[in-house]
Parts: sequence; structure tokens; C-alpha cells
Amino acid sequence: GKAALQYLRTKTSFETDEKIAELRTQFLSRLRDDFGIATITPDYYDEIPLDGIIDLGGGNTIRPYVVNDSVNQRVTIKQYRDGKDLVVQPVSAARLREGGFRLVVGRAGIDTRDGRYPFGSMFTE
Repeated sequence: GKAALQYLRTKTSFETDEKIAELRTQFLSRLRDDFGIATITPDYYDEIPLDGIIDLGGGNTIRPYVVNDSVNQRVTIKQYRDGKDLVVQPVSAARLREGGFRLVVGRAGIDTRDGRYPFGSMFTE
């Protein structure tokens, strides 16, 4: 939690708690509105600290996350949204840095507009 918030504050444009809270609310709203997860009410979780865990029940949780340098992940091929262009990046310029909020689906699974997502599924923002 704290590492993810530090990443957001120093490596992205979400440099204040207010902006990070907006990002979390945006993610919660997207889960409810776009994915149809009816159990989520975005404003209900405003009192939970930004580095806290939102427990949706059934083992389903929303929490901040970061992919840090020690993972040593690399993105070597990037495909643009049009699906046509592929870009091969040099390994030295391809370090993966990512952070935000994620929903991790627990043992109970979670119902969405598209059906039931099983244990271990993840949604990120």
C-alpha cells in the first residue's frame, strides 16, 4: 500500500492524496458502471485510508499496487490500439513501471455484467 502511494506521488501526475483519491473513486465507478459489479458504491469507501484494503466480501479486495524495479519486468513489444502497429523496444528502454489500484478476485469469484470472474482474476486502474 505505502509503496504504491509513494510511486503514484513521485512517478505519476497523481502527486497529492486528493488526486489519488480521485483515481480510486474513478476505478470504483468503472468497476460498477462498466463491469456491472453491483456491490460497489464508490463514495461508501471514502473513509478507508488510501493505503487500506477495501473488502468486498468473498475474498474480493481492492488495494493499491505497484510493480517495482526488483521484479525486473520488461516490455519488449508494444501494440497500439488500432491493432496494426507493433513496436519492438530495446531492452534497456523497456522497464515496466506501473502502479494504481487493483481488484483481486477472491475464492468466491465475482459477478459482472459479462458473467462470473473466477478466483485470481484481476482488474487494474
